[in-house]
Amino acid sequence: MKRSGVLQVILGATAMVLILPLLLVLVVLPLSDRACGATASGPLPAVDGYSPAQVAIARLAISIGHQRGIDEHGITAAMMAAAAESGFRNYANINVPESLRYDHDAVGSDYDSVGPWQLRASVWGAMGMAQLMDPAQQATWFYDQLDKLPGWHAMAPEAIAQAIEKSAVPDAYAPTHHMVRTLLAVLAPVVGGTVARCLTEGPVGPGARVVELAARWIDWPYVWGGGDPSGPTNGGFDCSGLVLHAVHGATGGRITLPHYTQSQQDDPHLTPIAFDARQPGDLIFFTTPGSGDSHHVAIYAGQRDGADIILHAPTFGVPVGYARLDQWVTAGERLDIRRVPLA
Repeated sequence: MKRSGVLQVILGATAMVLILPLLLVLVVLPLSDRACGATASGPLPAVDGYSPAQVAIARLAISIGHQRGIDEHGITAAMMAAAAESGFRNYANINVPESLRYDHDAVGSDYDSVGPWQLRASVWGAMGMAQLMDPAQQATWFYDQLDKLPGWHAMAPEAIAQAIEKSAVPDAYAPTHHMVRTLLAVLAPVVGGTVARCLTEGPVGPGARVVELAARWIDWPYVWGGGDPSGPTNGGFDCSGLVLHAVHGATGGRITLPHYTQSQQDDPHLTPIAFDARQPGDLIFFTTPGSGDSHHVAIYAGQRDGADIILHAPTFGVPVGYARLDQWVTAGERLDIRRVPLA
């Protein structure tokens, strides 16, 4: 039932690419670092060695466990499983082309395993790819299996993880116990808090309107496939939905981008711009090393304290908001800049 136990990742510090120095004077945004990591259930604490997306998935495991009435023992097992299987990353898989259409943090090639808990598409495909690529649904899946596991309260967390994941490397889970306990200590106290907003004086320059229109939706939920020219759909936005809405409005309806990151990047209305020439309102497309298509898009919002700031609909469990660009770029990832013609 389970893929081979070859681990997709080695947990540790997440390498970040170096951002080139600005050659322009850009707006300074008075953003709170804590507020800019907000999640739908409260401010998202920074955890050394983990990106906001990884922390969001770890926190999701805790939140859904609490909602299900699962105690800390069971939640620890769920987190150890996600830590070993994916490093709290939402994996697409090159062997499952449909998975690449959905928001993901990384791309793997291990059989047909996808998502943070690495569910095999050939086994769990009846869930539908949208469900398989949704970290919340994968966490729910783990707790569903936990409910069916007799005597799990008396089992070690790593044994629970193995009983559910059925990995070919059963010893992979135990080494994650310490780091999971650290994550629990940081994240458990803030689950269920209130949402914090990032506030800005407002960007300047021709692209300011793009940023302003997107910023109206700060704190709205991330919803895969969400967003159209008129605003949120199904209660929220995904990354490309937020961008197409902001661009449509900023151009007075003259430009309606497609709802797919690579198609937006290739749209002939947009002008390629060198990274050094970026300005607020430009679009930043993220492409994983070895991938032919971009997997994420964000709106560049200027700088704060020397750090590039983006406005985006990040990923499952993290609402629309501002963030530091360097916290959303992984090692070797390519950034492509496109400018919206507003004149």
